[in-house]
Amino acid sequence: MSNNDRRYQKSEEAIMQAFYNLIMRDKDLTVSNIAREANIDRKTFYLHYNNIEELGHSFRANMFKNMGKFASKTNASELFSKEFIDDIFFVVNQNKQLFVNMSKSPIYDVFWMQGSGFSSIIYENVKNSIPKIDKEVFRLYFKGFVNSIFIIFNAWISPESRINETEAKEMCYKIAEHCLMIVEGK
Repeated sequence: MSNNDRRYQKSEEAIMQAFYNLIMRDKDLTVSNIAREANIDRKTFYLHYNNIEELGHSFRANMFKNMGKFASKTNASELFSKEFIDDIFFVVNQNKQLFVNMSKSPIYDVFWMQGSGFSSIIYENVKNSIPKIDKEVFRLYFKGFVNSIFIIFNAWISPESRINETEAKEMCYKIAEHCLMIVEGK
């Protein structure tokens, strides 16, 4: 069966939807549970994916593809702006329960690794607009910025967190402001 076959496409969509549904219901992510939820055989699952981790990679890739506007930043003032952080919070808010439930799964660590890869795309777009700082130094600051944002998001979405959205945003704003000052040589 080819990837262009309608049956293949339908089972692919069913697998993705099942994966999402199980995460949203905080159920175990197993091939059996996904196959049952998708109303397919386990064998059909394995025609699409070798394992759950591979499905997780594909799910993340689809999710980050929908965040394409973040990759369009081309200078540091856009990247380290309140608007950029507000946009990220908007996307996370739309998917907050998904992130909360995924944070309980081993797939979650792999999910953030994909986020790190996504940040590399943004870095490549922005690095040439930074005239006042060495590219390697900027890369390290940018990685620190991204990792700090992820840590704050993880703390904020955690069910036992005492950090509310406003506090989390303020922390992110301060980190962004600090990074922008360093990058611009102030």
